[in-house]
Amino acid sequence: MVTLEVLHSLEKSLKPEWDGLADPDFPFADFDHLHALEVTGCAGPDMGWLPLYLLLRDDDSRLVAASYAYVKSHGYGEFIFDHAWNQAYARAGEDYYPKLVSAVPYTPATGPKVLVHPDADRQVLEPVIAEELKAIARRAGCSSVHSLFLPAQHLQNYISKQYLLRHSFQYHWFNKDYRTFDDFLADLKSKRRRQIQLERRTFQSAGGVRIVTKTGSALTEADADMMARLYLDTNEKWGSIPCLSREFFRMIFETMADRIVLFAAEQDGEVFAAALNFVKGRKMFGRYWGTLRDVKFLHFELCYYQAVEYCIANRLTMYEAGAQGEHKMPRGFRPALTYSCHYLEDQRFVHPVERFLEQEKRLIDEQFKEWDGHLPFL
Repeated sequence: MVTLEVLHSLEKSLKPEWDGLADPDFPFADFDHLHALEVTGCAGPDMGWLPLYLLLRDDDSRLVAASYAYVKSHGYGEFIFDHAWNQAYARAGEDYYPKLVSAVPYTPATGPKVLVHPDADRQVLEPVIAEELKAIARRAGCSSVHSLFLPAQHLQNYISKQYLLRHSFQYHWFNKDYRTFDDFLADLKSKRRRQIQLERRTFQSAGGVRIVTKTGSALTEADADMMARLYLDTNEKWGSIPCLSREFFRMIFETMADRIVLFAAEQDGEVFAAALNFVKGRKMFGRYWGTLRDVKFLHFELCYYQAVEYCIANRLTMYEAGAQGEHKMPRGFRPALTYSCHYLEDQRFVHPVERFLEQEKRLIDEQFKEWDGHLPFL
């Protein structure tokens, strides 16, 4: 028997229990990250992300499972695009928003949306959460429930509750027990190997530029402020609305320093570019980067090659470099399926969306087959 509690805020007193459920390889569902998003207002009502935290407790009041979700008033910051679904609802005279989304805000990274105690049974508890999300959405007047970037092994827990499965894809780097970066290069076709070597040589020839790796206690508030400046500058260059604040970066650099790896480019003692990564367990996740100067191949060096070297040196199994970017593939990244599950309350929309998802899956499957002949590996 379990009892359900629903919170709208993560109190600090909950941290020890929440951390007791934390996934060993996924930093973004850690208390420190979700709490930072909430208390800095980056994921809150003003940003169109009203948080909900679901707690399942056993008869001894022990926390055995927890989940995080948000009532959304828009479709931004999710990286699984459903604008066409919103348009279909509008044509039918129905409201698509609000909707209920179980995902880490602004984070297209695969990881659990339900955290489960090591002694508890995920196959029992996750379907309970999946069903409860439907009930909460119903009571809140939400059109639908969306659980995004789910691990493949968790999908059945949602499909069994009438969620529809959606395929998408990213480009991930996988460590095949490489001992050096040269081992990785030796696994590539000669054309791609030479291309990477040329890009690294060209970058290294830039006068006086060096890369510094910082993590843990080496990170400072000045590093957080620089990363915030670069993030805001990048958003301004691309005409995007920034979702994260300087306060958010300062907070995670303080509370999550052991899970942050920063690659910073320096010239004449001044940092002018950086890439922010998270590492936990066996995995590395690339999140944000920016630069104040144009240096040829700087992006590839900071965001790809430094991360690959770090993964090899630290025996990490994979590197998720974020959404999009077919240009990652010739640089040693492989296409990888990602998954989300969706429940629509109005049954009139279920079959049309289901047909769309089947067509989308077939197109992605065809794309993967085409890529098979163009992968950079020997």
